[in-house]
Amino acid sequence: MSYRPSSRPSCHQPQPRRQTRRRTRRRTQWAFWTGAAFAGALASPLAAACTGTDTRSTLPPALLADVAAQVAVAPYAEGLYWTATRDDRVLHVIGTLHLNDPRFAAWRETFAPLFDSADALLVEATDADQAKVQKALTEDLTHAFITEGPSLIDRLSPQEWDHVAALARDAGLPPAMAAKMQPWFLSLSLALPLCAKQDPDIANGLDKRLMTMAKDADVPIAALEDALSVIGLMSDTPLDEQVEGLRSYLAMTQTDPNQLASLSAAYFDERVLEFTLIEEARFLAAEAPVSPERRQADLDELMDKMLLGRNAAWIPVIEATEGDQIVIGVGAMHLPGKGGVLDLLTKAGYQLARQPLPPADLP
Repeated sequence: MSYRPSSRPSCHQPQPRRQTRRRTRRRTQWAFWTGAAFAGALASPLAAACTGTDTRSTLPPALLADVAAQVAVAPYAEGLYWTATRDDRVLHVIGTLHLNDPRFAAWRETFAPLFDSADALLVEATDADQAKVQKALTEDLTHAFITEGPSLIDRLSPQEWDHVAALARDAGLPPAMAAKMQPWFLSLSLALPLCAKQDPDIANGLDKRLMTMAKDADVPIAALEDALSVIGLMSDTPLDEQVEGLRSYLAMTQTDPNQLASLSAAYFDERVLEFTLIEEARFLAAEAPVSPERRQADLDELMDKMLLGRNAAWIPVIEATEGDQIVIGVGAMHLPGKGGVLDLLTKAGYQLARQPLPPADLP
C-alpha cells in the first residue's frame, strides 16, 4: 500500500462551508457514511469473541511520522479521563467506547465513587433515547431501508455488488437484506465483523456501565443531544448521492479483526487520536474512484459534522446542567484536538487536568 502524506491542517480545523446546496448535501452524505469507518469505528471495541493483531507499528514509517507530527501539536491528544474545574464546579470528562470490552471492569473502582457526589451524568444518548431511535427505525423503514425503486444490486455494478455481498456475509448480514439497506445504514452494519457481534453482552460499553453506576447511585442521567436528529441528517440524504459515495467507501470497507484489535489497543493505550489519524491516512492513500483531494475535503466535512459541530453544541448543554459535580461520558474521539470537548471547555474558562486510569488488561 502506498502512502500519500496528508496536506490537511492538523487537528481537523473546520473548513469553509460549501457554496451550493447540492454540493453541501453531497459532502454531508459522504461525511456520515465515511463516519462508519472513523467515528463509527471508535464505537466498536474488540469484543471477547474476536482475535486480532495491533498493526499500528507495522505501518509505513512515513505514515507513522506524519501522524506523530500531527499528534504532537494537537491539544489533549492523549488521555481518556480528565477533570475540568472552574471555581467550585468540577466536570469529570470520560472518553468512552460504546460496545462491550471485558477490560472496562478494571475501571469500575475509579468511576463508581464519582457518583457518590455527582449531581448528574451526561451522555450522548440515554437508554430512553436509544429505544426511541430503535422504535423510529422499526416503525418507519424509510429511515434506513430502500423502500421504493431498485435495490443496491441494481444500483451498483456487478463487481461492486459482489464486494458488498462478500462484506455482508463476513459481518453476518444476509446479502438480500444488505441490498435493501440505505448505504449509510449499511456502512454502520458492516463496521463490526461477525466475531464481535457474537458477544451476547455487546451493548454493555463504557457508556452503558456509567449509566448503570449512575442509576445505582440515584444520579439523574441526561442526553447531550437529540439522537433522532442525527438519524435524520443521515437518512435525509438523497439515495443517489449515498450510492455515489458508497462506491468510494468500498475501497476501504473491511470487516477485519485486526482493525478492531488496533483500535482497541489504541483506546486502552489512551491514544485514540493516533488511531483515527492512521485510519484517515490509509483512507486517503487507498485506491478509489474519488480523488485524494476530494476525499480530503470530505474528511474535513466529516470532522465538521460528526465531531466539531456536535462538540460545540454540547457545551451549552453542559453549562446549563445544574450542579457542581457533573460526570460526562462521550465517545473518546470527541475529546482531543482543536475543537474537541476538552479544548472547548478550556476556552469556557475551565482548568483541565488529566487523571490516571488503572491498567486494563484482558483477563
